Amino acid sequence: MKNKSKITILSKSIIYFILVCFMLLPILSACNVNNDNNTEVSGTAAAEDYTYTSIPANTSEATDPTQTTTTEIAAAEITTNETTQETTELTVEKTTAEPQTQTPTKGDNNLVKTLLPRVDVKQYSQNTMFIIGGQCEAGAMIRVTGGTEEIYTGSDYGDYLVEVPFSETGSVTLKMTAEAPGKAPSDEITFTVKAQKDVTYYEDSGVFGVVVGNNYMNYFDDCLPDYTGSNLISESDIAALQKRTEKKISDLRAKGCNAEIVYLLVPNPMRIYPEDVPKRYIFYKTDTLLRQWKEGVTAGGATVIDLTDLMLAHKNDEFKIFHKTDSHWTEYGAYLGYDTLMNYIAKKFPDAAPRPSSDFEFYNKEVNFGDIYATIGLNLSDLRETSTFANFKFDPPHYNPDYNTGHVNIYDQDCAMKMSVRIIHARVQFEQTVQSNLTGLKLPSAYILRDSFEGPLHAFITDRFSTATFKGMWDYDFSATKIAHLNPDYVLYVISERNIKSVLYN
Repeated sequence: MKNKSKITILSKSIIYFILVCFMLLPILSACNVNNDNNTEVSGTAAAEDYTYTSIPANTSEATDPTQTTTTEIAAAEITTNETTQETTELTVEKTTAEPQTQTPTKGDNNLVKTLLPRVDVKQYSQNTMFIIGGQCEAGAMIRVTGGTEEIYTGSDYGDYLVEVPFSETGSVTLKMTAEAPGKAPSDEITFTVKAQKDVTYYEDSGVFGVVVGNNYMNYFDDCLPDYTGSNLISESDIAALQKRTEKKISDLRAKGCNAEIVYLLVPNPMRIYPEDVPKRYIFYKTDTLLRQWKEGVTAGGATVIDLTDLMLAHKNDEFKIFHKTDSHWTEYGAYLGYDTLMNYIAKKFPDAAPRPSSDFEFYNKEVNFGDIYATIGLNLSDLRETSTFANFKFDPPHYNPDYNTGHVNIYDQDCAMKMSVRIIHARVQFEQTVQSNLTGLKLPSAYILRDSFEGPLHAFITDRFSTATFKGMWDYDFSATKIAHLNPDYVLYVISERNIKSVLYN
């Protein structure tokens, strides 16, 4: 009897255990759903005082739209408002740039709602600045309210990045929506932020700060003095610049060198796309350092090929002339500069005329984003950009032992061969002499001083000069003795507008 009682008690215990597990199963499942929707906050500053509200992924059952659940993770409060809309993680195929995984719902005026944008980047960029980035429907506009200025900006091939300034006092709720053409706005995503004290990405980068502009356009902030006119010089400075240029030429002539000094000037993207610069920066149009500098060096006898008008004429081409997440021009932009430069030189040396456009194939490709990433505390693969690159249908000469033949690829690739628009300057930045691999032509020689904008231009010009002597990038020291010893036909400077300051007084 005792053994039978023990068996009965054991059987009842097992039954009770099964019933309890059955009752707990829905609760455990709900916990799993909430955990799946926790958004990891990346970066050192991003894990503080931050709220992200979104629609949960893979919701299979209808839920109470007023129900709110809160889970703490990584020192950040993450609030999920559950609704009956069935969604999954937004994925974007860049061939069509159309997210395919959310079930469309109706919004105001019976329009289909824009799909909820995916948020991949969410962190403080400065103590009172918050950046949000990721992917959305192609052509969608992104709106963020709640900051000290409303942000309403376009996306780029389904990629977006915004920087929102907010108040220094109290907690601030930022609200973001996306709106695709012909659709109602998406549901809101909210971020609760407050002023920080120790966000020092710009100071820690050791280079420049970043201005996150409209339509996914980004700039290094050393373009701002040219944009706002805060770096203008005096008339006496212009006159002194003229005298220095005259002395460079007279020193060359005294040593028997008749080289023409030519500046190939690449304008700042802020000058080409002022509409993409945040409204808090005022575009000063009365005068520019560029104009003043041109006046001084041309009066001194040098030639300036200013590409500003050319870039303005091509700013809306099918192919980008500037990357949007990198501070440099694209290979297509560089091609336009090459074509202009060599057409000028061909007036004296017809054989140096630029190759026909059919020798190059330009294409758009989605890759990891560019050199702004480190300055705002991100990883290279956190965001993407669809930008323009070139295939060369010939083998341009070069002086890089890692490339026996073909075009030297200046762009970054990680171990998984994922390309980036970030330029690896080390592949072409060292001092070098390159000779053309073409024969039977009367080509000029050149001594070239340059900044990093010469990188995308490099392969275009190496077969257009009989001998091209490249100084190391950013080395603008002018040695008349060394140049005269080489006796080139041209002393060529390749510089961007933001680097005029580097050649202003040398």
